[in-house]
Amino acid sequence: MSQQFRGQLMDGLLPVVLMLMARSGNVIDGLRMVSIDEAGKLVEIEKSPESRGPLPDGFQIRFHRDGETASRTLFFFRLDMGPKLQANSAFLRFLGGYENPRVLLKSASFLLHSANFAVMRDYILDHAQMVVQDDSGIPFRNFTARKWNVSLYGGYSRPLAPFTGKLQPDLEAAYANAPAVKEKSFSMGYGTGRRPTALLVARRPQ
Repeated sequence: MSQQFRGQLMDGLLPVVLMLMARSGNVIDGLRMVSIDEAGKLVEIEKSPESRGPLPDGFQIRFHRDGETASRTLFFFRLDMGPKLQANSAFLRFLGGYENPRVLLKSASFLLHSANFAVMRDYILDHAQMVVQDDSGIPFRNFTARKWNVSLYGGYSRPLAPFTGKLQPDLEAAYANAPAVKEKSFSMGYGTGRRPTALLVARRPQ
């Protein structure tokens, strides 16, 4: 994606995001470029730098659905969510301002299966109230180890290239043995139209 959008936010990704939001029935109320300081506080900036710096930067869009009056907020940040996240946790301090978040993980490149992304994975598991994801998000074994309540939708098969090595035998067994795998009427994630979509709705135990 970085190559497709030339690594730029203002002149690359942002216009596409605004266009897709408008086409999906949203009204844009406000836009500003933002960064996160070392204390985890959101700060407005004049323009995002061309290359990524040590602190997260991106944009904030305020919007409302057509026919509604309640305002919503979308943030986009560019940052290294791998090993550098532990050394510079400004982003995690920012997330700490949102209690019991609900998390959506889609087409996540199986990054959270890697030890390099353990900090982000563990933060989600430690703080999220609910996680909705396809099989490319958090490994199924991490939910079962923490006794999360996981509802399964759709179907599951070996991921397609280049992720064929990311088969999860425990998830495969769960789909084969679960008496209550629920149907769904849409596809999402990698392999849409070429393989079943595994949708997991995981809820933190009370």
